[in-house]
Amino acid sequence: MNRYSIQYLGDLKTKVTHLQSNQFIFTDTPIDNHGEGKFFSPTDLIGASLGSCIMTLVAIQANLLGISIQGSYMNVEKIMKDSPRAIHKILINVYLPDIEKAHRARFEKSALNCPVYHSLNPDMEKNIVFHWGAI
Repeated sequence: MNRYSIQYLGDLKTKVTHLQSNQFIFTDTPIDNHGEGKFFSPTDLIGASLGSCIMTLVAIQANLLGISIQGSYMNVEKIMKDSPRAIHKILINVYLPDIEKAHRARFEKSALNCPVYHSLNPDMEKNIVFHWGAI
């Protein structure tokens, strides 16, 4: 079980501390919702969590196959809707080395079994595109 401490700092900002490691991040409300947009917003963290989870599962598969994916990266875009204010869509482009075609389905299946992916509302669009040989 992981636990966190969240402290309100004023000006719509928070400090979130991971209690086991004492590491922390700050959040801010986006500019389009009365904030300054200086840090990740809480909804940005959802997109970042999904992306990090996918990359981690891809890396686990790479390790199991003895394949290096060093330098792989992804771009994540979060699109909000207004009423009710919620995440409408998360777009993720994953850039990976040229892995044998026989292994690609294994990587993609593993990525789509990410616990964050399965925890998100099924009505939220999640578009994930893999770009093989892009690094």
